[in-house]
Amino acid sequence: MLNTFSVPALIAWLETQDPATEYDFIDGADCLICRYFRAQGIPLGIGEVVNPMSWRDKNGMSHPLPAEFNNISNGGGKPWNYGAALARAKATLGAPTL
Repeated sequence: MLNTFSVPALIAWLETQDPATEYDFIDGADCLICRYFRAQGIPLGIGEVVNPMSWRDKNGMSHPLPAEFNNISNGGGKPWNYGAALARAKATLGAPTL
């Protein structure tokens, strides 16, 4: 089983998603990482729960994020969709992006 807080795990999840699905990187309550965490069953707090450096759980505790998650979800700007995020994630590992 992959570590949820790893790029390979994020890639595995993105590979099951519709690549055309868009997200708003700036929305700290419904960004790519928020959606990924919810899909993994990670309980998130209320309001802005993810920022470029950390995420907040339902108890308000802050936890660091892997630095790569910010680069994968933002990519220096749009497009902010699952297909582009998957390509950025694979590039992070040096994998072919097809």
